[in-house]
Amino acid sequence: MFHRALILPAIAALSLSLPAQGPHAFGTVSGYVYCNDTNAPARLASVTLRPVTAANVAASSKSDLSTGVEARVIHTLLDGSFTIPKVAPGTYYVIASMEGYVSPLAVLAVSNSDLLDPSEDLRKSLLKVVPTVTVEASQTASVNIGLQRGGSIGGTILFEDGSPAPGLEVDLLTRKKDKWVHVETGAADGMSGSARTDDRGAYRISSIPPGEQFLIKVVLSTANFNVYYGKGGTSYYSQPEFTLSFYTGGTLRPSAAKPFALTLGEERPGEDIVLPLSKLHRLQGAVVAQHDGHILNQATVQLLFADDQSPLGGTALSRDASRFSFAFVPEGDYILRVSNAGDARYDDMPNPPGSVPPTHSETHTLRTYGSIDLPIHIESDRLELSVPVPDKAPPRP
Repeated sequence: MFHRALILPAIAALSLSLPAQGPHAFGTVSGYVYCNDTNAPARLASVTLRPVTAANVAASSKSDLSTGVEARVIHTLLDGSFTIPKVAPGTYYVIASMEGYVSPLAVLAVSNSDLLDPSEDLRKSLLKVVPTVTVEASQTASVNIGLQRGGSIGGTILFEDGSPAPGLEVDLLTRKKDKWVHVETGAADGMSGSARTDDRGAYRISSIPPGEQFLIKVVLSTANFNVYYGKGGTSYYSQPEFTLSFYTGGTLRPSAAKPFALTLGEERPGEDIVLPLSKLHRLQGAVVAQHDGHILNQATVQLLFADDQSPLGGTALSRDASRFSFAFVPEGDYILRVSNAGDARYDDMPNPPGSVPPTHSETHTLRTYGSIDLPIHIESDRLELSVPVPDKAPPRP
């Protein structure tokens, strides 16, 4: 799910309590943030203070967050200046970020969790890239920070008939330790390398650090929600969903996609993907007991590529979904894998008075069954598939 940065306008987005201090025990951090490419003030940019001392961070991460170190987030003013008062003495990273510009943490592929307990090598890298200030009691520490324009990618997601595909999630992936992982474009303040297509199917992702291997991932998904309204609020319950991902060039697997490079500040339009409607089909069916054919109401159902058994997607049977359903399966050969199959009883149990919803469901597995891998070829809709699972073998003595 795509979430743009939400920066609180208050002077502290997160302020953890500190031991009682005298009126002159704190210092102040002030400074100016500007855009390197234009020399203009970085207006309403976010500035985050994070403590450098690894020992303090490690101690706080093992204790209740109501004690320990302090993290501060503030917006710059319209002239690019900022002032953060009442800062406890110590050395801090000063992390500035703004939409369209690269966070220094993104350049190092560092997340907020990495800052909680950094290795010595990471700490050295951070000190080379991220500005720091040392705050002393009753003193003002100053720092000026230039923001570097990041790269951006954009494109259009269309269906095969030329109609736009609005509201789809578009993620940016990069290669890290032989895995494709999501790109965090602004780890300090929650900016993410994701977007959603607009009403014309267009998307744009900015603030991207430079890199040699990137892929676009577009997600088709179906989901069912039960919504409960009450005086105490609103509650959402999501039933099992099915997702299908397409990658750069319209491929179904990242291994088949051709990665692209992106330099600092580069604009890369035209990363378009066409979704092949005519080659997507529905697959529905039931999981049944092999010995008598009755329908089971508990199972995990996965669809795997036949050649390497990598996953295409999965779903699960539940109280509200006794049949499995894959809304859009590309043509090809697959293995339908059923596991954790069983007969289950679902009981409604009351929640505390005034809760929304008023009840919750408890699952009681009455009998479990074995697993099965069923080869399946998809070239058209298959809506009445029956998948028999064997009785579970007794445990070996």
